[in-house]
Amino acid sequence: MTIGIVIPLKSKKISRDWQVTCDSLEATIKSIVAQSIQDYNVIIVGHDRPDFLKNTLNSNIKFKVAEFEAPDRNAINFTTKDLINDKTLKIISGLYELRNESLSYLYQLDSDDLMHVDFIKIIQSIENVSAIIIENGYLYYKSSNRFIETGELDQLCGSTVVIASGAFEMPDKVDISLIHNVPWTKYRHMNIYKYFEYDTKQTYVRLNEKLVAYVLASGDNFSDRWRNNWFKQFKWKLKPFLKGRRVNDEFRDNFLG
Repeated sequence: MTIGIVIPLKSKKISRDWQVTCDSLEATIKSIVAQSIQDYNVIIVGHDRPDFLKNTLNSNIKFKVAEFEAPDRNAINFTTKDLINDKTLKIISGLYELRNESLSYLYQLDSDDLMHVDFIKIIQSIENVSAIIIENGYLYYKSSNRFIETGELDQLCGSTVVIASGAFEMPDKVDISLIHNVPWTKYRHMNIYKYFEYDTKQTYVRLNEKLVAYVLASGDNFSDRWRNNWFKQFKWKLKPFLKGRRVNDEFRDNFLG
């Protein structure tokens, strides 16, 4: 029961700090390599290959160079829509690369989030559903080495939806026109349940196990754009100290190796 994992990676033109982007992806990959069950095929789609990926870590982890132009954050006409379309095309590209693989589940994982060491083991134990929505998890503040437990991870994080391989039609080309054919690109993560509940009327489950750590305060999060004044930034930096805990051995063993 192999799971296909698609990881869209920001380009140097998009990233605010390319070294941070690479370091975050490396931690994400380590959380995959550390899985207790090694049944996975990973496709990382990006315009620029990080140095640590130039030496193959695992034969089941591949890097696909994006075959479309990367938007430039510094361009005069750059908008958030360009950023969203870039990620959308990378998800579609990854699925296209996996279209002929024999897979039980597909999973879109952001390039800075972490999988619990038993993620694949637990997902494989769930049968006869079209999708699994991971409700619980952690907010991991890397810079302060602290974490907060949350029961609303699916509202906050894009790495929370696992979909059975037969639940939608895999893309036969890489094109933005397919945005409405793929659950992860048709809906934002907090609304993706609508694809199964209303669009296709397929069975899905909400999972309570804390299987994902949503990495925050890395300096390159998409949500950073909302903290546009000193007060919002101060509240954000204070939050993990008021509501969170310092990383302990259990969290480290489950997510950080």
